[in-house]
Amino acid sequence: MKTKSLFLIAFFISSITCEPVFPQTGKIIDHTCVDLSKIPVEYIEAARNNLNVYFGHKSHGAQVSGGGMTAVMNYSNSYSNVFYYNNTGSGGALKMYEYAIYPPETGWENHIRNYLDNVDPGCNVVFWGWSYSTVTSGPGSGDENGKQNALDYVAAVQSLMQAYPDVTFVLSTPIAHSRRPRPEDFDAFPYDVYDRGTFWADSIIKSLP
Repeated sequence: MKTKSLFLIAFFISSITCEPVFPQTGKIIDHTCVDLSKIPVEYIEAARNNLNVYFGHKSHGAQVSGGGMTAVMNYSNSYSNVFYYNNTGSGGALKMYEYAIYPPETGWENHIRNYLDNVDPGCNVVFWGWSYSTVTSGPGSGDENGKQNALDYVAAVQSLMQAYPDVTFVLSTPIAHSRRPRPEDFDAFPYDVYDRGTFWADSIIKSLP
C-alpha cells in the first residue's frame, strides 16, 4: 500500500528542487519511484514546509491520500513523523486540502480558478486524481466520452498553467482502464497512475500458478 504515495512524494520533492528525485525516470513519476531511502529527509521537510497542495479527487483518486500517504504514515513511527499531512497544515504538517469533484465535466477548471483566486491564493500545487467513471463513461471499453474527457482535461490544465505560472500542476494519467492522456502529452511532471496500475496487475498475473 505504501507504494501508492511514493510517486506523489517524489513529485513534491521535485517541486522544491526543480530536479527529478529519480533521474532514470526523467520527468515521469511511475512505478520505479518507490524507494523512500533515496529521498533525503531534509527534502521531505522542505516539501512539507513550503508546499500548499490542493488535491481534488473522487473514488480511485483517493488512493493517493487514504491508500498512499496515510499508509506510509502508518507503516512505522519514523515515517509518521516525517510524512504527516492535514487539510490546514497545522502542527507542522503538509497542507493538502482535499476536495471531491469530477473534472472536467462539472466545471473543474472554474472551480480551481475560484480556489486559487479567492479561497487560498497561497496554494502552490494543484493535483487531481482520475475517477473510474470519468474514463469509462458511456458504452464500450474505448468509448468516445472517455477520450473527450481526457482531451478536455489536458486543455483545462494547459489553460490553468498559463494563467497561474507560480502554481505547479501535477498532471495525472488515468487509471488502467484508459491510456489517455499519456505521459508524453504533458511537458511537465506527470504522475503516471496508468503505469502504476498496469505494473501491479502484471505482477499479480505473473505470480499466479
